Amino acid sequence: MPTITITATQLKNALGHYLEEAQKGKDFIVSKDGIEIAHLGPNSANKINLLNSFVGIASGIDENKCKEERLSKK
Repeated sequence: MPTITITATQLKNALGHYLEEAQKGKDFIVSKDGIEIAHLGPNSANKINLLNSFVGIASGIDENKCKEERLSKK
């Protein structure tokens, strides 16, 4: 699904509509004065994008060891 660019004014005037569309899976880039300032999209997509941004950064880390350390601190 392509990302749709909307203006801050459009978002302000129809916030409910854009929130519903984001909940359905649509992505929006919000621009102000021609400059992209924000991203609006489904919450699950944000989590996936966040995880993808860590690819390559955490190489060599043992997931199970991290989990054990985190649980041992409780």
